[in-house]
Amino acid sequence: MRKILRWISILVTLMLVLSLVGCPDPNNEGTMSGGGESGVVTPTGGGGSTTSGSGSGGNNNPAVTYYTVTFNTDGGSTVESQTVASGGTVTRPATDPTKTGYSFLGWYYNGSPYDFSTTVTGTMEITAQWQINTYTVTFNPDNDGQTNSQTVEYGSTATRPTTNPTKTGNRTSYAFLGWYNGNNLYDFSALVTGNLTLTAMWLEGFVKVNGATVSGSVSSSSVFIANRSVTIPTMYVCDHEVTQAEYGEYMTWYGDVTSNNNYKPVSNYGLGNNYPAYQVNWYEAVIYCNLRSEAEHLTPAYYMTINGEQVTSIDAWASVSGTNINKNASNKYYYNSTSNSSALNDTTTGIKCDFTANGYRLPTEAEWEYIARGGNNGIPSTQYTYSGSNTIGDVAWYGNSNDKTHEVKQKSANTLGIYDMSGNVWEWCYDWYGSISASTPATGAASGSGRVLCGGSWYNVDASSCAVTCRSSYYPYLRYNYSGFRVFRSAD
Repeated sequence: MRKILRWISILVTLMLVLSLVGCPDPNNEGTMSGGGESGVVTPTGGGGSTTSGSGSGGNNNPAVTYYTVTFNTDGGSTVESQTVASGGTVTRPATDPTKTGYSFLGWYYNGSPYDFSTTVTGTMEITAQWQINTYTVTFNPDNDGQTNSQTVEYGSTATRPTTNPTKTGNRTSYAFLGWYNGNNLYDFSALVTGNLTLTAMWLEGFVKVNGATVSGSVSSSSVFIANRSVTIPTMYVCDHEVTQAEYGEYMTWYGDVTSNNNYKPVSNYGLGNNYPAYQVNWYEAVIYCNLRSEAEHLTPAYYMTINGEQVTSIDAWASVSGTNINKNASNKYYYNSTSNSSALNDTTTGIKCDFTANGYRLPTEAEWEYIARGGNNGIPSTQYTYSGSNTIGDVAWYGNSNDKTHEVKQKSANTLGIYDMSGNVWEWCYDWYGSISASTPATGAASGSGRVLCGGSWYNVDASSCAVTCRSSYYPYLRYNYSGFRVFRSAD
């Protein structure tokens, strides 16, 4: 009986051992033990392959080698690597990579387009090939001329044309302001990232005049005198005196408010949109300049000092006692007095000019004479008595005017294409009137009782009043039917 039990115990042990040796472990997939054989393949992610186990026996599955295929996108969007069995093929990525400013040309290997039907025999890197995008920058001169263009690579800059375009009209001047992208002046240091159209922006009715430093005396001038050096900035100069229509955009006449024909244009002295604005005093000319600058989104040139701050707002000026600035029911402004304003004249807190601002302003006396003489990169050697001619009737309305103003730009222009610098109406300048010496600033005297006027008018029978050298002055509150103004803008 004991022998039988021993044999039963041995048989159970043998059966248990055989079951452990001869059966695969269901929790260790791909691993086989027994008989001294191995067909185990463990792919790795690092390049090459790992084959586990070795030997020979009854297993008929050979060892398989795997390789890592990497996609180098060269700065483009990421593409995942692939693990490919030896002798297999790489699967082309379903989505091409992208790269800002570049077009994808394809996948390359060793400098040639990769053939995805090629069998893999080792670890490899496939690289994206890119072509930089090029864009067209178009220059539209807006002058009925030819449109030009440049081809610019992504991330490069467009080249500013070496020559500015020009534009002419029927007795109308156009000043080139620059190349604009929409409403913004284009920055040629900006990197190009797409097709672009740049359009020439023109300032209609203005002439761009290049400044210069004028040193020493100029024939018969009271401004350009011995030992004085005056620097004239580059400016945009209105080719006509401010018209009644232009003035009426922002201002009304004191005579309209008071029903007094002595203070507004009337038909006896020239009435209509294209007649020069007259019956305008110096204060009103300055107010007009700031209002027009604000309306055109420019920086106003004139300011008052209020509570220690430089203030350009006309409404803020009006709130200061003694400025006499009012507006009517249509929000048109006027100077509500026939006498001086101590507040506006004050040499500390009163009206002053920021000549670096790009808004509209009156010229200085030196600027006015420079323009009247045809100055451009300096005063030319050929000079005329009147602005553009030695014959006054060619360029000026004076004693030949039937005792009234005339529509602007009816006489000949001067050499710059600017009209009526002589005659029609006297033109207000910024300066206080005073004697000029070698030490007088380019902007004139620091104080005084009157402001300078230049150019003469229809009222003057004496032609010498219309000479480019003639200067006069009025109190800044005075209005006459023969005084108006012209606007300038700094271009530097």
